[in-house]
Amino acid sequence: MLRRSTVLAVALVGLAMDLAAASLQIGALRGVRPRDVTVPPSGYYQGDVDMGWLGITWVKLKVDVEDGLLDMAMGGEIKMVCMAEPYTYDPGDILTYGTVTLDNLSDAEDCIAASMEASEGEIQGFDYDKDTDKFHLAFFRKGVHIYIDADKVVNGEPIEATGSE
Repeated sequence: MLRRSTVLAVALVGLAMDLAAASLQIGALRGVRPRDVTVPPSGYYQGDVDMGWLGITWVKLKVDVEDGLLDMAMGGEIKMVCMAEPYTYDPGDILTYGTVTLDNLSDAEDCIAASMEASEGEIQGFDYDKDTDKFHLAFFRKGVHIYIDADKVVNGEPIEATGSE
């Protein structure tokens, strides 16, 4: 004999699946297509944060999914221009952000690692929101937490390897 809690749990799971299917059908009727959460980030992203008396800190990213490389430029509290940095993308599951791991961050000779060291900063988070196609970056520098959302831009400016902007 099944316990009531087991029957209730099965019923709730079934209800959740029915609601998800209904939501997709309603979205399809409205012309809204669900985003494929397995697709990795690709293209240009940029964002900034006004840190008051510290000024504006900004970031630009170019993510190349085919090469597994990204270009990253920052200005403000943390300065860098790093090209062709290898990364690994873990999409997580449908309920979590994807995570970007910078493959050479533990190497002191790596451009991003060296730039963080020179700026006395550290990367605390490099997440990708699959639903909004946006990066959430977290840095720490001299006792200050810096959070930047980098939005997808259609016509991103190329990141130049010579100097910071």
